[in-house]
Parts: sequence; C-alpha cells; structure tokens
Amino acid sequence: LMVFGLYVLLRRRWVPPFLKYAVTAADLLLISTVLVLGGEPHSTLPALYFLVIVAAGLRLSLPLVYATTLGAMACYAVYLGYVRWGLELSDSQRLARPQQIVFLLALGGAGLLVGQSVRQVRRILMRQVTVIDQREEASA
Repeated sequence: LMVFGLYVLLRRRWVPPFLKYAVTAADLLLISTVLVLGGEPHSTLPALYFLVIVAAGLRLSLPLVYATTLGAMACYAVYLGYVRWGLELSDSQRLARPQQIVFLLALGGAGLLVGQSVRQVRRILMRQVTVIDQREEASA
C-alpha cells in the first residue's frame, strides 16, 4: 500500500519536501515490523538498518542522514524493548547488553560516516561548479 502511494505521487511528479523523510520512516517501520514478527533475538535482520542509513546518504541530504540514523537507533531500541518485555525471554536467550550497545554505537558511527561522505561530495560539487563558472566568465 505504501509502495503504491509512493508510485502515485512520483507518477504525478508531486514530490513534497517531506516525502524523503516519510519514505525513510516507512522503511524503518517495515524493518522493525519484520523483526518483531520474526521474534528471533539473534536474527541478522537488524543489519538492514545500516542499508537504510546508507541509502539516505544517496539523497545528499545531511538532515535526512541524521534523522535516519536517530530513527534507526530508536527503532532498534524499541525492538530490544520488545525482546525484553514483549517476548519475556530469559537472559540467556537474549542478546548480551554489550552486543546491544555495540550495535547501537555502530549505527551511530555509520550515520556519522555517511554524513561525512555527504559533506565531502557536496564540497566537491561546489568546487566543480565554481571552476565551471570561472571558465564561463573567462571565455565570455
């Protein structure tokens, strides 16, 4: 249903500024839903949060990268809460606390690295635009 709604918006060439945030939030929500429905605390599916963070960088929007990073961290924390209180598993069946903290820190680090990449690409593009402008002025 969400994909169909996105298709209709893009087909009509109506791309409001909030759309990138809504699509990214939907991606995070879908991943979290799959994790909760799977009910497996040792699943490798939380690695999908990294893909959403990296995909946010492709839009070259620094606020989107930061919002995605914080959203992924929040979704993972909610999933951990569900594993703890929703599934009521024993301590031996859940992930160890250090693993949970390292994964959250890795999500934050990935967001910072993607943010640095976005800054660097924007800086390079601005240099190229300046060089092209200078060449056009010199030839005129």
